[in-house]
Amino acid sequence: AALRVGDATETIKKLRVYIPIADDMMDDAQFMINYVNQRLSNMLMLRKDTELINGDGIGDNVQGLLNRSGIVTRSVSQLGANPLEAIHRGLTLIKTTTFDDPDAILINPIDLQEIKLMKTDDGVYILTSPTNPNEVSLWGLKTVSTTGIPENTAMLGAFQDQSAQLLRKDMFMTTSKEYNNGFMSGRLSIKLEMRLGLVLWRPSSFLKLTGV
Repeated sequence: AALRVGDATETIKKLRVYIPIADDMMDDAQFMINYVNQRLSNMLMLRKDTELINGDGIGDNVQGLLNRSGIVTRSVSQLGANPLEAIHRGLTLIKTTTFDDPDAILINPIDLQEIKLMKTDDGVYILTSPTNPNEVSLWGLKTVSTTGIPENTAMLGAFQDQSAQLLRKDMFMTTSKEYNNGFMSGRLSIKLEMRLGLVLWRPSSFLKLTGV
């Protein structure tokens, strides 16, 4: 066997979120500093997850997993009688065509809910029960429930071996009164941003499943 490595270019994008807030509030209520820091961090992490999965690559958007050329696309109707069967056959397709071991499944919470609520003809839940607090793992793989992926869609793949986040600059914060006449109105704009990209070493090791 031989390993072929070719040249490729990946554009790093700057993700940013911001909060406008009165400067008096930041001065008088010290707890607001921690609150704002936490909120901005959560907002940026949500933006990051959404971009890595579903970004369209336009402007400051990352080229996300779902919009990459070279990934495999199949529908549930092509692979199985239901989403569970289709996911299993999709995982097998990745393994038999690329020899990579898929290690995770990304799925929208609404779709995962429908899978978790599947029952036998006797009314018994197939995967879990209301008294079982454990998270569902589909076919023994890490199953990530995220709103970053659209409904009726799942992404299967060898994430650890065949993808990487390119973090060129970790989260950094800036504060300004210049935005939107903040100097005169007594308002601060607090911005948190990061520089990020995504690389897929082998796009065919990822499968987008539609019709979930």
